[in-house]
Amino acid sequence: MERSDWLSSLVVGGGATVAAASCWLLWNQYRRRCQWVSEDRKIDSNFLSAVVIALNEENTIGECVEHLHSLDPPLHEIIVCDGGSTDATVSIAKKHGATRVITSARKGRAVQLNTGAGACTSKNAVMFLHADSRPHRRSVLHAYNVLQDPRAIVGGWKTKISTEKGVLWWTTFHEYVASWLYPLLLRPLDYMRGLRCLFGDQNMFCRLEQFHGVGGFDESLVIMEDVDLCWRMWRAYGGRIVRIGSVWNETSGRRIAAWGQLRTLYIHVRIGFGWWWGMDPEDLYQLYHRLYTDDYR
Repeated sequence: MERSDWLSSLVVGGGATVAAASCWLLWNQYRRRCQWVSEDRKIDSNFLSAVVIALNEENTIGECVEHLHSLDPPLHEIIVCDGGSTDATVSIAKKHGATRVITSARKGRAVQLNTGAGACTSKNAVMFLHADSRPHRRSVLHAYNVLQDPRAIVGGWKTKISTEKGVLWWTTFHEYVASWLYPLLLRPLDYMRGLRCLFGDQNMFCRLEQFHGVGGFDESLVIMEDVDLCWRMWRAYGGRIVRIGSVWNETSGRRIAAWGQLRTLYIHVRIGFGWWWGMDPEDLYQLYHRLYTDDYR
């Protein structure tokens, strides 16, 4: 073998060895961080409760509850917290097998989410979702895997936003990058220490003990209560905010379809930056009601 051929073989072989070793190290680090369990491992039947918030969602709540019943492993319970619907939301939720259907003292996402969490009988974890969201069939297993890591404090999924006409890819992409982009731009030091943000339609989940430890969602906020919870839990406990990227969660883009994706982007950026810059909750409330010109709230 000529010297040049020998050197080429050495370089290629060495590069392949380094690449294989790097992949092996990364995979083992990933397994240690997530402590990934096998698909057939039995998970405690009372591990995860689901809290669904709804307001005049008679067209979606039945399908939502049925979908949650199809998760494998199963949820411990499905709690629907209604915000005072004037349609058949409550009766349809009961008809389709919600474990409990309760009504919050007043409407508002944070109020309903807290009311639902307070009704959970699971002592482990809770997943929050909107009536128009559809989590992945293996969501209970995914949440279990993530929370095996004691450093993980909040988790969620990447979300595909779609309508009957198809996926709204621009809005889907914006939500995907917003989880890390906003903390990077507006809290760069905290970002370097692990701060990320998740949104309500990413089906956030966390340990109930830690959720109640920070007082739950801030009921003074009419919007951004999801990001605010991530921020407060991260400040209280440190650790990791995990977005599961291996599968998609799905949610409805009906509001976005009505507004248009560019207008939606403007609204989300305007409200998001307002919260990150410390806008007073009352001013945020006024901004929300000025910009959110639809019935889905």
